[in-house]
Amino acid sequence: MTLIPASCSDNMGASNTDAKNNQSVPAENLSQANFLCTTMDCTGCENAINNALKKIKGVQDVKSDYKTLLVYVKFDRTVTNIDTIKNMLFEIGYPPEDLK
Repeated sequence: MTLIPASCSDNMGASNTDAKNNQSVPAENLSQANFLCTTMDCTGCENAINNALKKIKGVQDVKSDYKTLLVYVKFDRTVTNIDTIKNMLFEIGYPPEDLK
């Protein structure tokens, strides 16, 4: 099955900052996950990924870079988890590969 990414120019209707996710989180609760998303090919893809992941409760920061195909997600592990983040990436058409 081939997944086709959502429209690259689509910003998924979210702003770049989500107030519910920008709460102070104790450092011991923060985790970072890094993914390779090989279907990302423009800044529109970056925006779609960033905006979709920022909608997940507990996600604190997202950085994606289409030139390197990398997505970095900082999240509160007491609120969300890697599987939830990966599922969102699959849902919006950017299947992730884990990076160590």
